Amino acid sequence: MLVAVLLCFSPAATAVDLSGQFRANLEMSETSFLQLKSMATIVSASGDTWRTSGRILWSDGELSLLDLTDDRTLGPLSVRTRTVFDPDIGFSYLGSTVRFGLEGLQCSNYTFLSHDPLASYDQLMIRGSFSSVTVTGISRFGLCPLAFRSMQTSARWYIPGCNLHMDVGGAFNCEKGFESFKATARFPEVAFLSNETIETEWRITLRFEEDQKSLSSSLRMRANRINACMTPYVQAIGNGPFFSLEAVEVYGWVVECALENAIRLQFAISLDPARNGELTGDADYWEMWKLRGSVRSCCDRDLRWEVATYFSESGGGLFGRASTTMSVEIPFADRLTVRLGTALSELSPRWTLAFGVDLRF
Repeated sequence: MLVAVLLCFSPAATAVDLSGQFRANLEMSETSFLQLKSMATIVSASGDTWRTSGRILWSDGELSLLDLTDDRTLGPLSVRTRTVFDPDIGFSYLGSTVRFGLEGLQCSNYTFLSHDPLASYDQLMIRGSFSSVTVTGISRFGLCPLAFRSMQTSARWYIPGCNLHMDVGGAFNCEKGFESFKATARFPEVAFLSNETIETEWRITLRFEEDQKSLSSSLRMRANRINACMTPYVQAIGNGPFFSLEAVEVYGWVVECALENAIRLQFAISLDPARNGELTGDADYWEMWKLRGSVRSCCDRDLRWEVATYFSESGGGLFGRASTTMSVEIPFADRLTVRLGTALSELSPRWTLAFGVDLRF
């Protein structure tokens, strides 16, 4: 049935190529038997200037999503439309993007039509380059009722004499007026820290919002000879009606290095519990060790693997270990991939096994 729907959208005068993908994920844990966590079927039809795809998604054994995506080139226009249906409410939303060029400007218009009329809007984006400055403006208007909602503006430029990249932007909305202002300065090389063996990049971000302001900084350092990189995460602490610097705080760091045989090691530590998610990827863990790599396998494809261990203040394992995850992606054919994974935790469920398959046709 899905194939028939796609063919209805395809021009009859052009040749049609059909393709598809099937993905399924099963999971078993200490507290539950084998369960179907998710399953997706994607069928696509394409021609010279168009592509239409349909996707059906099941989650936890129940139908959860049906969407249709259509991409077409109509002369100078590039059009992408996505329609999503939810089994509980029927029609969920339709989003359509039209991209085009106009007198050297890059323009796009995004229309979002929701089952809730109050959530529908139209958004226009215009980007242009003037000398060495690239300016972007985004305006959003509500459709029901028709009214201005928000505006964002930004500008990017490069200062050769200082080897400095600048990015400045502001946001406004109809309710509060001023919403935020952000300025980022990026130095691709810090002269007094860089040499033949060490590359550096320094990024400073100043942000003002309606009720707060912040100044953050990150310094990225890479050692060429050992192919290692360390990024300390730094924030400046200020007070007063205007920004005044009181202290500089290092709230964590990330170290990455490449080992032999395409193996990469990543280590992250957070010194501020509120920043755990930014450094380790999970707000519950303050320290993370990750090892990943790949080896050439079947059909000239890579077998990929990853092992990660996380630590928390309440972890009951050795040195506060809270969880360890292991995963591997194994190609069995040119279009068939099998995924295996496990998670060992100090909390219930103490173990979880996962199995997945990805088949393209």
